[in-house]
Order: sequence, then structure tokens, then C-alpha cells
Amino acid sequence: MIYIYAEDKHIPSIRSIIETEFRLSELVTINNLSEKQPEFNAFHFVINSKGDAITHLIDWQNAMPSYILPEEIPFNKHNLLALVYNKLGNQERAFDLLQNNPALKHELSLVARIQAGQPTDSNELHSDFHPFEEYRFCHNTAILNHYTLDEARFDADKHAIFIEKP
Repeated sequence: MIYIYAEDKHIPSIRSIIETEFRLSELVTINNLSEKQPEFNAFHFVINSKGDAITHLIDWQNAMPSYILPEEIPFNKHNLLALVYNKLGNQERAFDLLQNNPALKHELSLVARIQAGQPTDSNELHSDFHPFEEYRFCHNTAILNHYTLDEARFDADKHAIFIEKP
């Protein structure tokens, strides 16, 4: 089950997007953010108060690798549906919806490869050096190395920078 949290004024537009997909509403619960607070769970999303961005909460319950997506993903039909389908395990549908958002498609591709245990190179990550993005870059590098690094690609210097540096 996927849970989306938003202010009351944004719920009708979210519901109309979800209802464009056959029976998807059976797998998605939309909650009023002022009535119920989200948990830090891989299957929870928050639409910000302006209704223009989606925040993906970090999973601290170990249901999925704790890869951090961009801080705010632009809210639109394709991005929302892609995130929902991705969490439901339908990467093919998610990737189809992201034809016009190659950056998010790439992020979700990395997550899918981590989950499948496929080799993933931390050189595929980037940062624009804003504080959150820099944190995200370091965190995701550690996640990629933890889940997908093989002995042949291990770089002790990088490991020291991203893992052991105080």
C-alpha cells in the first residue's frame, strides 16, 4: 500500500491523478497532512504545502535500501505516478512515465539496480554542491557501496572519504 500525505486543498488533484490509472486507487491511500502525520517509511510520500513538490521519505524500517531521492521532486502527474508505480515494483510503467524526466528516471534506475543486487557505480551520482545535495551524494555513495560494490571495484581512498571521515 502507498500512502500520500497532503494538505486538504491538494487532495482532489492528487486523487484525480491516481484515478486516471485503472484500479490504482485500491493501492493508494491519500491522507490529510493536518489530520495524520506520515511515518518514515519507504511507501509514504508528502506533497508540500504549495502543492508543487513531492518529498520521498527515507525508509528507516529497512523495507528498502535507504537511497535518498532529490529533496523535492516537481509535482506533476507523470512524476507522481512514476514514484507510485516504482514503489509498487512496476519499474517498466514508472520508466515509461518518466520519458520527459531523465534525471528522476536515472535515480529510480539506480534504486532498482540496488534492489536487484546489480553492479552500480558511484560515478553515476552527482552533486550540485548545495548542502542537502552534498549530503545526499555522500549518503547515496555509501548506500551504493554497501549494496553493490564488488571487490574488484573497491577503492580504499573513496571508502575513507565517504564512510570513515568524521
